[in-house]
Amino acid sequence: MTDVEREAEHGRAVWDVEVRSGATEHEIDVDRATGAVLRHESGADDDATDGHDDHDDHGSDD
Repeated sequence: MTDVEREAEHGRAVWDVEVRSGATEHEIDVDRATGAVLRHESGADDDATDGHDDHDDHGSDD
């Protein structure tokens, strides 16, 4: 499943993208003007697990 929303992060227009593949969820912010990936976090998809919070963040906050 994929979900895409227009948002503003730190004053910058971004696409907020969520992609789920199996038991993994990816959360990605993409600059709408340049297409640059500004943030990428991945971890266990909370909807696909039994309620345990096993989220493992990878990425940086700008």
